[in-house]
Amino acid sequence: FFKPAMASQHPLGLPQGAAPPAGKVGSNLEASPPGALGAHPLGTPPQPPVAASAVEQFIRRPLNITHPTASTVAQSSVGLAQLAAAGSLKACAKLADRLLPAASPADALVIRWHKINALLRLRTYRVAADELAALGDLDAPIYSYEAHGALYPGQRGSMVPFSLYLLRAQMPHYLNDSTNALDALLALNAKCAAAAHAASARDEPPSVRAPNSFAHAPNCRAARIALANLYIARRDWQLAIAELESLAAGASGAAADGPAGAGSALDDALSLLGRMHLQVGNLAAAESAFGRLECAVVGAESSAGVHVNRGLLAMAQGEYSLAHDAFNAALLLEPSSAVAANNRAVCSLHLSRIGEAIGSLEDFLRADPVGHLEPTLVANLQAMYELHSDTVASARRTLEQLVALVGAEDFNLQLQAQARPGAP
Repeated sequence: FFKPAMASQHPLGLPQGAAPPAGKVGSNLEASPPGALGAHPLGTPPQPPVAASAVEQFIRRPLNITHPTASTVAQSSVGLAQLAAAGSLKACAKLADRLLPAASPADALVIRWHKINALLRLRTYRVAADELAALGDLDAPIYSYEAHGALYPGQRGSMVPFSLYLLRAQMPHYLNDSTNALDALLALNAKCAAAAHAASARDEPPSVRAPNSFAHAPNCRAARIALANLYIARRDWQLAIAELESLAAGASGAAADGPAGAGSALDDALSLLGRMHLQVGNLAAAESAFGRLECAVVGAESSAGVHVNRGLLAMAQGEYSLAHDAFNAALLLEPSSAVAANNRAVCSLHLSRIGEAIGSLEDFLRADPVGHLEPTLVANLQAMYELHSDTVASARRTLEQLVALVGAEDFNLQLQAQARPGAP
């Protein structure tokens, strides 16, 4: 029931922080259902006020946490982003409602995106869908700069952020309608491909394409990753792999041409492809994808992602000592990598060093109780306490208190979803 973390550093194709539909590329790969954790992995959430003393003893220093509110952040999209990053999702939605009446047309669309994203993270999918539907046709003339010429003199084209188009295509899947989501994502990808082809035919360099444009390379890539995610959720493994192979090939060509960001796109594509192969058990194909990545990366030994990939492959091959060393190397390069920290602990467990596994996860949480609080890591630490700790109840209670004090508002929702494999 211990879960090797397969998360990508860049959850492309989904709103920042939103809980992915089941089967997302890079989601947590479960060895078996985590039945020992139950339907509510942290039990009944502690009721406020929560005493910080036990948590402060655990982290070995005072815990000074001030949660931002809708009134304490900037009254703009910057403040909305701050609230979302802090996990204050209800405050994010509240501030969005406060800002919308006076917002300019273009700003209102960005604000609306923040609100919908917060609602998705809270798993209020129907409310989020209604909020999106209230916008109507995103291609309507009212959403063009030309329709508001006095406010945006000289600007042309759509004001709609690409992220809203992507949300519109994905939304049916959040409502358990993967067929309509598939049709919408295929249409969106076709539109992106046509726009990119037309831009190339005009000899328009990628660097001058508008961020909202369907031809903008990161937007095209996000749409394709979202399509691969949906194929996986539908268990269309071969279609998902074919999409990722095509994406990797395109990123390889772009990297050869040298535009900014192309190398990172290739890294992401090959890492996702390799991790997808691991998820379906094709170790040879995973090794090939990771090998292609290492050949393409300049200074592979200094890449934390490369070491994580090596560790994941070694784990799948049952080489836990080798995997442990790889995750250690990744953490030396990127000390905040929850994926590496979690998997290093899982390796220690397989090497019959459960005390070391618990200690390493506790030390990782102590280093940054807010930034390092990650659902898979907490779930695994909770399960290890059940196996090893002589004071299970006390350790469990301290972990619950830590989550209550510093965790994002969607934290328990993410944890409970992991306890129900396949839950949307």
